[in-house]
Amino acid sequence: MEQHVTGILGSAVLAFIPAIIAREKGRSFGLWWLYGFLLFIVALIHSILMKPIKQCAYCGKDIHKEYTLCPYCGKKQPYNLSKKDELIG
Repeated sequence: MEQHVTGILGSAVLAFIPAIIAREKGRSFGLWWLYGFLLFIVALIHSILMKPIKQCAYCGKDIHKEYTLCPYCGKKQPYNLSKKDELIG
């Protein structure tokens, strides 16, 4: 019984890894934690390989972070300064 509890607690802790990676890329922390809890190794690989997302400033749809033109509404995305640019300028 103690081994089962330890395994479940270990899985719960490990699930934070893909959840944190996914949150940094604009995804839901809670959903990715659950994904990591159920299928850790798959979720870890998936979270590492996926591209970051953001919401279109005009239509609100999720798009890849590097897109400058929304594929849904066709509007140009406003330029956002990165923290690196803010420190330099």
